[in-house]
Amino acid sequence: MEVVIKKTNEAAKAYGIAKKLPHFFNKEGLKSIKRDTKKHVLFGAYVDNQMVGFVTYKELNSEAVEISWTAVAPGYQGKGVGSKLILESLQQLNKNYKACEVKTLSETDPDAGYKKTREFYKRLGFIPEVLDLRNYFGKNQDLSKKISEFGFLWVIGGNTFILRRAMHESGFDAIIKQYVGKDKLVYGGYSAGVCVITPTLKGLELVDDPVTIPKGYKNQTIWDGVGLINYCFAPHYKSDHPESKSVDNLVQYFVGKHVSYKALRDGEVIIEQV
Repeated sequence: MEVVIKKTNEAAKAYGIAKKLPHFFNKEGLKSIKRDTKKHVLFGAYVDNQMVGFVTYKELNSEAVEISWTAVAPGYQGKGVGSKLILESLQQLNKNYKACEVKTLSETDPDAGYKKTREFYKRLGFIPEVLDLRNYFGKNQDLSKKISEFGFLWVIGGNTFILRRAMHESGFDAIIKQYVGKDKLVYGGYSAGVCVITPTLKGLELVDDPVTIPKGYKNQTIWDGVGLINYCFAPHYKSDHPESKSVDNLVQYFVGKHVSYKALRDGEVIIEQV
């Protein structure tokens, strides 16, 4: 089977492939794909002049791009089409760009599908980097320089109050606010990674212990959130998660205090532009 990789403007055909993969792309995802296959740089994989896969690249700056979407049609998966598509399209983009980023969930996420995705990108040479804020306590300028190297940050869950302390002691909370409105950095988070960017952490003591002080942290509890979004957040709502019952109490707290909030079940996503 000869597979030809080339830059194309056949956005409708790429969208058609994505529509055949409902287990990969939900309604909102398809809406974004329909838009981005027209706006971003689009490459197609062709067999006998028929598009059987696509990948889109979003320009982050003059030196870097990000893989925004990629898919291979049913019947052509597992045959090396996806690898060839990305490697050869990057080779063509190499004339103008020095780096390429891709977003996916971290290894802490148990989802088998994302595990396969991570393994796929690792085989292609993509290198995930862990940014531990504890290594930057009191080193705000070093952290600011490091964050400037990324186009995407994924912040994992845990104890919201500990994460808030880490963001404060490293200066992350001030640094991330400098990116608001600039469309240069994507902040993604799960559980505490979202709770921490709300206006306040009040109420979250019903879910997380606010007084736990790990070694190396200052003895303080911070109740103000980072404030990237203007509403509070209740994760794991009505989900098969150990904290779901506590989150029910959190939602009752928000309702009783007339606090603006959003509750998400595991697997649901909110996308905000700030």
